[in-house]
Amino acid sequence: MLSWVESANEEACHFPLLNLPFGVASVSREVPRCVTAIGDKVLDLGLLEETGLIGDAGEALFKEPSINTFMGAGSSVWSRVRSQLVELLATDGSSRLRDDEALRARCLHAQTAVVMHLPF
Repeated sequence: MLSWVESANEEACHFPLLNLPFGVASVSREVPRCVTAIGDKVLDLGLLEETGLIGDAGEALFKEPSINTFMGAGSSVWSRVRSQLVELLATDGSSRLRDDEALRARCLHAQTAVVMHLPF
């Protein structure tokens, strides 16, 4: 399965589309945010949730600067969110994030530009 995030398709990539680890990172000394890695990037899960691209209406899994709420939600929620992320990031998936340049600029960051705090 291929991603429109080019670096996720490289043979030596640690974070291809089928390995989306969850964690917490800070961008530019901002408050830590929940993220997932994809290729050589991190994706802001809180922002995706705020815009309605992941999660369910009224759900606040990624609002806090820790991953605890999401981890406490259990495996069925983890699976649902992972499926939503794959749909957003796959080459043949939804174009809602891929084609929204302004949103991509706000939520997709180079791993080298963030400080990682807590992986899961």
